[in-house]
Amino acid sequence: MANPTLESTYDYVKVTPEILKRTLDIKQLLADFHVPLTAAAIQFPLRHPAVTCVVTGSRSVKELISNISDFDMDIPEAAWNALEESGLVNRIEI
Repeated sequence: MANPTLESTYDYVKVTPEILKRTLDIKQLLADFHVPLTAAAIQFPLRHPAVTCVVTGSRSVKELISNISDFDMDIPEAAWNALEESGLVNRIEI
């Protein structure tokens, strides 16, 4: 959910209030670090050592350029740490 609202879908169904709240909480925490939710969403899977690539479903050149920009953004380690410490995302432990 790049722009989470009550009309958003998650896992192909209308988003639940709990998922929406969690997503908005993540978005707000990331805003404190000037990180867009979309950038964190694209980069998050790569934090796990078993993940070697992320494939996005760009529907246009504009979306592709935006995805590349989000992928290239430097996200401070402090932002990832804050997400983990807040309990909004699970800590990656191998």
